[in-house]
Amino acid sequence: MKSINQHSIKQNLRIYCVRVLCLLISVFFSLSCQSITEPDNLVVGDGFRMRVGLQNQAGEPISSAFLEWRILQKAVNATTGTLVGDWVAFNQVATGEFEAVVPVQLSNRDDYVVVRTRYTGSDVALYSASLPFNGRTERFDTVKVCGDVRIQLELSKQSPPVCCGAVSTESLRLTVVAPTFPNDTAASSIMSIDQNCNEQTVSFSASPLSPADANLTVYLRRTATNTLQALPQTVTRGERFQFVAVYTTPLTNTPPAGIQTYSSVITGSAAGNANCITVNLRIQRELTVNARCDCPSVRDTTFYAPTDSTQTIPLCIGVAARLDTVFLPPSKQITNSADSSCTIQISLDRQTVDADISLISFNGSFNTSRVVLLPGQRLTQGPVFSAAATKTGAINADLRYRVQVVDGNGTTKECGFLNFAYRGFGEGSRCVIDSAASTIFKQVNGRFVLDTLQECVSNIIVCRNNNTVAVNNPRTIVIRNAGRCPLTITNPTLSNNKFAVSSNPGVVMPNDTQSFRIAFTPTREDLWFNGQRGSTPTPFHNVALTLGCNLGTMNVIGKADSCPESVGLNLRQYGLQAKYYEGIVIQPARAEKSGDARRLGNGAEIFANLVNSTGGTLDGGTYSKTGVTSVTYKFIASNHNIPGKVCDNYPTQTFGVLDPRVTTGWTQSIPFNNKDVIAFRKETDENGSGCYLYGIIWIQQIDADAANPGAFIVTLDFCYPM
Repeated sequence: MKSINQHSIKQNLRIYCVRVLCLLISVFFSLSCQSITEPDNLVVGDGFRMRVGLQNQAGEPISSAFLEWRILQKAVNATTGTLVGDWVAFNQVATGEFEAVVPVQLSNRDDYVVVRTRYTGSDVALYSASLPFNGRTERFDTVKVCGDVRIQLELSKQSPPVCCGAVSTESLRLTVVAPTFPNDTAASSIMSIDQNCNEQTVSFSASPLSPADANLTVYLRRTATNTLQALPQTVTRGERFQFVAVYTTPLTNTPPAGIQTYSSVITGSAAGNANCITVNLRIQRELTVNARCDCPSVRDTTFYAPTDSTQTIPLCIGVAARLDTVFLPPSKQITNSADSSCTIQISLDRQTVDADISLISFNGSFNTSRVVLLPGQRLTQGPVFSAAATKTGAINADLRYRVQVVDGNGTTKECGFLNFAYRGFGEGSRCVIDSAASTIFKQVNGRFVLDTLQECVSNIIVCRNNNTVAVNNPRTIVIRNAGRCPLTITNPTLSNNKFAVSSNPGVVMPNDTQSFRIAFTPTREDLWFNGQRGSTPTPFHNVALTLGCNLGTMNVIGKADSCPESVGLNLRQYGLQAKYYEGIVIQPARAEKSGDARRLGNGAEIFANLVNSTGGTLDGGTYSKTGVTSVTYKFIASNHNIPGKVCDNYPTQTFGVLDPRVTTGWTQSIPFNNKDVIAFRKETDENGSGCYLYGIIWIQQIDADAANPGAFIVTLDFCYPM
């Protein structure tokens, strides 16, 4: 029976828990919330189903609200707790009905659920007495949840103060379930006589109910004293009151099931005004009569995990056990709707369970062999399976439960069977290389084949005592998790230190990817013996790459190559008197003209001087801040005709000259003639660290400058960098 008083959710829950406690006295101890003491952090399935009914004191459902929940964790006997996670919204499943699945742990901790109700109706001011927080739009209620639960929240509605002449209509709803819950109560809005009214007192009386029903009575409740009083009653100005309808089903001659609507007119009379206030009552009573000890409609049904019986649950070898709950859809849930003398017994009749599967609970109880449903209780979920794969292939469990109904005389009625089937499949990790997404592959005739990693070793700064690693362009290898289990990737390994691979271990989820970079990092020693050009080149190198999952090894090929480029430049003379020419700037990867080189140290590092029709002088510029010559020269060949580009036709003498171990014989200035071949090197550190850039200059041609009589143009072919 709902309370006839306006009260908080704690009072509502106290009445609810008293009902539940009475039902649980005769049930197995294993079904009680207090018996669940281990394991310490187990959540059955996704959690417990929590349903919240929201209505006003008249029994009318309220849909203009937004409900959310959070877990409140409290240690045993503690007075305070900790809110866990963010607020999660309830789903509104019907008018005034809200539902959510809350992951409350099956442990001995005092875990609660906090329900936050936000009223969203435009008439929020009428419910302000029930919404004490945040500008009277919210309320918070704390509930202990140890299984599937339904709670009823009530928001009290109150009308604005009235004076004589007021007419209002109140609709009350009563719900009676005989013989389980034979009584019900509903209350009108809270009313009061306005303090500004002329009337000091108003006397209320009610007309007879239409139709008449001796089981239904209308009372007046004074909120100050919280008492029910039979009409007629007199209230004073400013006093708060409401009208309460109470229905009591008789022990014999239960009225027929169905909906009955009643009406009554409550009239408030004041001095000199017999019809001061009129309240039209509309009362709806819905009566349901439970059957006695009938078998549930659900029988001989099989429920599967997963729900789709054609699929399997992935069980990953080497991974911790997972929990899976078999939920019964609402249309298949079993409810004991009979009276207190009838119980439904669900007992384990037969089972075939693989060794990798454990049965944790059944309908929220650790007693997996037998469940008893008392009147008002419901079977909403089946077994909770814990499975951990130790093998590949099918891992199954099949359970059959016998359903029986027992009446007050101990007579048992057979009601068929419920079947539960668990279908798992043990799997290992599966990783594949995503060739299309990996840049280490190239497409040949529609197929992806492993490409060669080709790197230049001449595009480097060569130091006397250090074969510097080449500048390289890493390729990528993309690994995809092609299975249904998490894939653990460890560090890849290489059999050759001329290659490098990125370290990127971790766990890759199904259908996700992990990318690695692999680079070939050759030095001069890996192309020429002792780093000396002219020796027999050995460009190709192999590496066995073992990726960090079950892919085996890949044989990757790297090719070290000499990759200089020809750079054609010419030097023009600026002035006939000074004989200064344009300069050339040497960058790590290119050579380019610098402009006017009339001042030493202006940035030009190579320039021609005192040129005539047959030759001239190559000078090395100096650093402006140290005065140290940055470029020096060495003679290679004279009067040398090179067909094509100098990079394609190295003179034989070049190889020994460009050996970085030879440090003598270099000069700051060198004379040249037409068709000469000259090597140059640039020291890269102003402080003289012994690191150099090398190149070759071929004096391709010297021509008179037709636009500048007496001046010459020197055409050069660079092979740079070496």
